[in-house]
Amino acid sequence: MDGEEGRQIVEKVVGSLHSMVARLEEEEERIKLENIYLKERLSKEYAPSLVIGPIFKIDILWRIGKGAYLKSP
Repeated sequence: MDGEEGRQIVEKVVGSLHSMVARLEEEEERIKLENIYLKERLSKEYAPSLVIGPIFKIDILWRIGKGAYLKSP
């Protein structure tokens, strides 16, 4: 192999690496956008239950405690 063949091989390898990096950057951007979408979707779906859930649980526990207190001698 002479210098010219070696240079061509190196150029091919570097070109392949550049295309791989470009694909990985595109995939990274796609994943970031997908994560943003999923976070927004989860916040819309589960935010009400996160607010209502604890209040409901506290109310139920208060009622149970109140009932136990009223029934005790």
